[in-house]
Amino acid sequence: MKPRQTVVVLGAGPAGLATVLRISQAGFTVTLLEERDRLGGGMVASVPGGELLDAIPPIVFGYHSATLRLLKELGTARLTQLKTPDHIEFRQRDHGTKRLRYLWMPAPLHSILGLAASRGLTVRDLWRALVFLEQTWEANPALPLDLDSRRGDQWLTEIRQSEDAQVNVWAPLARFLVNSELSGVSAGVLVEALKRSFLTGRADSRIGIADHSWSHLFLRPAETHFEKLRVTVRKGLPFEHLLLKHNRIAGIRLADRRTITADWYVSALPPRRLSALLPEQVVTHYATFHQLSKLSDAAGLTVHLWFPTRLSTPRLMLLVGHTFHWLVVRRADKDIVVSLVATGRADLMHHPAQALAEFALTDVRTAIPELAAAAPFKTHVIKRERACLVTRPGTAAFRPLAESPIPNLLLAGGWTDTGLPDSIESAVLSADRCAQILAERREKKGREG
Repeated sequence: MKPRQTVVVLGAGPAGLATVLRISQAGFTVTLLEERDRLGGGMVASVPGGELLDAIPPIVFGYHSATLRLLKELGTARLTQLKTPDHIEFRQRDHGTKRLRYLWMPAPLHSILGLAASRGLTVRDLWRALVFLEQTWEANPALPLDLDSRRGDQWLTEIRQSEDAQVNVWAPLARFLVNSELSGVSAGVLVEALKRSFLTGRADSRIGIADHSWSHLFLRPAETHFEKLRVTVRKGLPFEHLLLKHNRIAGIRLADRRTITADWYVSALPPRRLSALLPEQVVTHYATFHQLSKLSDAAGLTVHLWFPTRLSTPRLMLLVGHTFHWLVVRRADKDIVVSLVATGRADLMHHPAQALAEFALTDVRTAIPELAAAAPFKTHVIKRERACLVTRPGTAAFRPLAESPIPNLLLAGGWTDTGLPDSIESAVLSADRCAQILAERREKKGREG
């Protein structure tokens, strides 16, 4: 009996964890290496007392097929509470709240007319959007090929969406779906996100907001599966560099001078970290690695506030004219937790946690009248200097495929070329692709050898 092929996976974020699950299920012997002393990467953050909190609230769309399939295997998909997103609210600071209604009509009319019913769009903006959507739906004419090189606000202006519609509807949707302002996001990425989230089938448009944390949904069940699959997990091991020999990875050198070797290697690290591990001549020689320097990240800020009260949950509110971009309300035992998120607000990152918590509380009291006089009994602020990939116009050309120029090195991560914004779904989809490539290469090697 031939020995099983070995794989080392670098990085225990969502892409790394999903990759380990997939390739170990496929019969590879897997070692997971993580520089931190915990799993989860940027999905979670450690807070005083050792607790792991969500760095981003657990939200899953119906079109997130790779994520839902993975959570189903882990036994936690049922906890995401997928529903039609009637609980999405657009909250303007001075103009009240508009609720997105979903009508019992064929896609994409169920979304766009539901937005009209909520008075989110004027009749003129609605009509212009419908004309564009009908053409998009029927691919007649096809979407412009240069969408990725244009900004989101430029595209919306071209389809004659008013400034009011851009500010109060499309901008908050862009911040929620692609973590970016309209003026800084690729129109191609924005259109794809809008289509998948709201303009395809009704099932794809559902949204799941879990009361449970990512630790409960993903991390702890993954660790249980790792034990069953006999995955070797090694945490708290800083990496020094990747060793190359004859244009192949020959091992990963750790900071303590030990070397770990395998047949295959999967990097599930952020692009900057991967570049730092590769020899300089490799980075400069191969365009795939050289172009990693052209990818940039956005800062992310999440504030969790716990209130000793009961509200209708879940609630998802897209904020306009507030400090934070969106918030969710979830149950937390007998209380509720309100999680507020801002992405790309580098100007906020220098503020101390107490000030950020006050900013968040001000937004909560403005957006949720039931909490106007409430005081949180617990607060946690989570800052991430590099939270997600910035999908500016032209960025798609620099996002690498899973297969790298080095034959036994694959790349995984939400920032790779998945066709999606950097998200949990993009990360899991990249893991599926790595597992598929490894299985195909093993089969090919078996036929040849």
